[in-house]
Amino acid sequence: MDEALLQAITKKRKEMIAIGVREGLTSKRAVKCSQELDRLLNLYMKRSMKFVA
Repeated sequence: MDEALLQAITKKRKEMIAIGVREGLTSKRAVKCSQELDRLLNLYMKRSMKFVA
C-alpha cells in the first residue's frame, strides 16, 4: 500500500486531535482538518478497493 498516504493520514489525524483539544472539535479549524482527513481516508479506500477488485 502507499506508505506516504498512510503517513499523511496519521499526521492529519494527530493534527485534528490536537486542534480539537485546544479549540474544541466543532471549531472551524477542527472541522476543516476533519474534512481533509476524510479526503485522505476516501483516497485510501479508493486505492485499496483497486487491489480487491
